[in-house]
Amino acid sequence: MHLKVDKNKLLFILLPIVVAVWPLWLALAALPGAKQNWQGDIKKLSAARDLMSAIIVLDPDRLQNVDAKGRLEKFEYPVAVNKIASACSISPANYKVNVLTDVRPTSGQASQNAIVSIEKVSVRTAVEFVSLGELRYYPNLKCIQLSLKKTRDQKDSWEVDLTFTHYE
Repeated sequence: MHLKVDKNKLLFILLPIVVAVWPLWLALAALPGAKQNWQGDIKKLSAARDLMSAIIVLDPDRLQNVDAKGRLEKFEYPVAVNKIASACSISPANYKVNVLTDVRPTSGQASQNAIVSIEKVSVRTAVEFVSLGELRYYPNLKCIQLSLKKTRDQKDSWEVDLTFTHYE
């Protein structure tokens, strides 16, 4: 005996069931899970605020470009790139800095851009270069674009082009 099921009748039977189950699933599973995730995010936010406050207390000069004698330094890409490259053991012969014109908006935050090209560098060193620049030395420096090009016949040797923006 073959049962012949009409698709329209099946739709009229299943659709009300789905519509009835949907609010139950929302009330019993989705919303409590979302509330728990929200509370977890609030705890993480609190921990992050505490960490940022500790950083400001332990190293207040980090928010400014201050030299060893406590004088405020004007940000200059060649100086900054040289400082970061030497910390990453990148030879001056292996990188070039192309400073672009400053962006001075009538309203908002001024910024200065540059393109840094590094030759014969490992991926690890390239990542270290970016993280040292952004996280350790210059908190107002952001890498907005990164491109890697494999050097021929080398296992971990890359040409890296980085576009940086320094917000003043």
